[in-house]
Amino acid sequence: MSVRATAGHRPTEPARPSIILLGFLLAATAIVLGNTITGTGLTIVGAALAVAVIIMQRPDAATVLVLFAIYSNAAVVAVHFHNVPAVLAVVLPVALIAPLASQVLGGRQPIILTPTLPWMLAFLMAQILATAASANVDEAVAELPNVLVEGVGLFVLIVNVVRTPGMLRAACWAILGAGAILGTLSAYQELTGTYGNSYFGFAQVKDAAGGFFTGEETLTGRARQPELAGPIGDQNFYAQIMLMLIPVGMARTMAERRPWSIIAFALTALVAVGTVLTFSRGAALAALALVVIMVAIRFVRVRHLLVAFMVLAVMAVAVPEYVARVATLDVLTAFVSGDQVINEADVSLQSRATENLAAGLVFLDHPLFGVGPGQFPSYYQEYANRVGLEVQLADRQAHTLYLGIAAELGILGLVSFLGILAVTILGLYRVSRAVRRIDPGLAVTLIGLGLSLGAFMLTGLFLHLAYARYAWLVIALAAAGTAVARQIVREHGRGAPPREPSSAR
Repeated sequence: MSVRATAGHRPTEPARPSIILLGFLLAATAIVLGNTITGTGLTIVGAALAVAVIIMQRPDAATVLVLFAIYSNAAVVAVHFHNVPAVLAVVLPVALIAPLASQVLGGRQPIILTPTLPWMLAFLMAQILATAASANVDEAVAELPNVLVEGVGLFVLIVNVVRTPGMLRAACWAILGAGAILGTLSAYQELTGTYGNSYFGFAQVKDAAGGFFTGEETLTGRARQPELAGPIGDQNFYAQIMLMLIPVGMARTMAERRPWSIIAFALTALVAVGTVLTFSRGAALAALALVVIMVAIRFVRVRHLLVAFMVLAVMAVAVPEYVARVATLDVLTAFVSGDQVINEADVSLQSRATENLAAGLVFLDHPLFGVGPGQFPSYYQEYANRVGLEVQLADRQAHTLYLGIAAELGILGLVSFLGILAVTILGLYRVSRAVRRIDPGLAVTLIGLGLSLGAFMLTGLFLHLAYARYAWLVIALAAAGTAVARQIVREHGRGAPPREPSSAR
């Protein structure tokens, strides 16, 4: 979708679907032929040539491809399942340099600096200080490249290549499409019962022979339900990244014209199916809280919830195991209220409570810099024994994002991380109100990204900071969208020719 040029501005159009499709086909062909004929070498060369063709034809296609690859976890899957060198997962964001150079050098557009960036740099500094103060510097320093490349580096690149409403729209479609494909694979895996097939690494199961008891009895004993883990390998984190996409998909459904709104709804439904099939109880609680927030800010109407409840009723019939899984949350009430003896409570809840209390004690003993990035598991046994609820023999992570950051990075890391989220969400809120009358579709997109971060924060109550690149990606898109909207508001105030609306109805 084209965007009209405004004073001194050469807008960037999103990549044409035909070019993107050509690149995907070329890359897929190269992978198949490479693995069949000569192995990994030809695969890498062929895929690189395919991507090069796309970038030469349309540099901004690199943005869409990179976002799709990151959200589908394609690079990591390629490394672990297809013998691709590990450097691929690290250098993937480098492909964004092509559209950046095209815009900054060719288009003479300025480098964009957002209010979120100083907080990102503060978080990076907190990592450095925590590493320097750690008792295990050699291990802690290994975490720094992730924050530098997947955090600050990816953030700066995305903010500077997503410069128009059209490009922001294309970016949202890219990650939504990735989630829909993953959800489709999970649905097919569940329908066919092919838990032993990872489908090239994009439909993993954490423990195909394990899972949770459904409460049903079979001829072979108590029935178990595997928990699907997508390309991540962990069902809870897979649920987190899928739940983050649902507000993005809802925003596209509301902002797009038909037939794209129908397509967006269908893709969002596939994402929701993938989320359910993780059977994550934390995600279920987070989803419930997210719905309450959506209603409170009037992102959805109460009457829309009737449709949602009907869908849930159908899913409850189709996947009764999910109802059984969520029903086990009643032990949480008993655990908190003390109505039952603690040994009767769900063992996993006791274990998580132990991990979180241990993280809190670690923070109290190391309040300023923490114990170092990735180092809490080394302290788990010592502090868990002080708590004494359900101590695991293996080293464990904190089971909440906030206590985990506090334990490993201290108060500096926690404040800077919360600052990133607060500044980003506040910026989205303010500018979405300002741009609502000028470009309603863009305003809805911004609110969707804010709710996506809300989903991350809610699921973070039950998970530590792993697979942080997904959070950094959405934070970067949110900051980019804020910058785009502010530019439109400024141009509108100066009486500049209006831009083409971003698919508003």
